[in-house]
Amino acid sequence: MSITLKKDIGAWVKGEHTLSPQNSADDTTTAGASVDKGDALSGVIVGSIGAVTGTPTAISVIFKLQDSPDGTTGWTDVKDLAAAVVQTAAATAIDTTVQLDVLLQPTKQFLRVSSIVDLTGGTTPTVDVGASLVIAGKSVLPD
Repeated sequence: MSITLKKDIGAWVKGEHTLSPQNSADDTTTAGASVDKGDALSGVIVGSIGAVTGTPTAISVIFKLQDSPDGTTGWTDVKDLAAAVVQTAAATAIDTTVQLDVLLQPTKQFLRVSSIVDLTGGTTPTVDVGASLVIAGKSVLPD
């Protein structure tokens, strides 16, 4: 019996680099690029923080998913199924990657990842921040 391994799982999984790596200062909120979720049912946010400058004494970067009906306006934070809590993932140490599993139903059609940077102490501190959104669980294979 021969088994054929598939290297390309793109029919079910699609990765989007929504928040390009950038150097962010304290109290910075950055929104990533808009992604059309198609008919994807679930996803994962993968957020990373890298090098810091200015020797802060504490680091916190919050990553969250936002949605919009048209990909341009009306962005709101995606909440849990009970519509009670905004789903977030927090990174608090340099060279850290965090992930957040998200249910994409019933979100609006367009998604983006945003980050909120909070740096304590130091002299004009900054941190490298980036995030990707991987969407999956399509009910119909793409053409």
